[in-house]
Amino acid sequence: MRLVSRQTARGATLAAIDADRWIDADDAVPGGPATMTELIEAGVAGLASLRDAATPALIAERGRPLDEAELLAPLPRPG
Repeated sequence: MRLVSRQTARGATLAAIDADRWIDADDAVPGGPATMTELIEAGVAGLASLRDAATPALIAERGRPLDEAELLAPLPRPG
C-alpha cells in the first residue's frame, strides 16, 4: 500500500493505493485521518489503523482506477 494526497471537490484528501486502484482513507477507516497532515498527527496508531483496514482486497473490491485520481504533493506545506 502506498499513501497519496488527492484533490477532491472538498479539498485534499488522503488515499491508499494498491496496484492501479485507490480508496479514500476515510472510506477505509470512517472517522480516521482524512488528510496526510491528519495522518501524521495521528501518529503510529493512525497509520496502523489505516494499514489494517486498507487491505489489497478492500482496495481491489471498492477502490477506483488510479487514472481517476488527481494526485497532489504528499504534504501541502512541508517543513
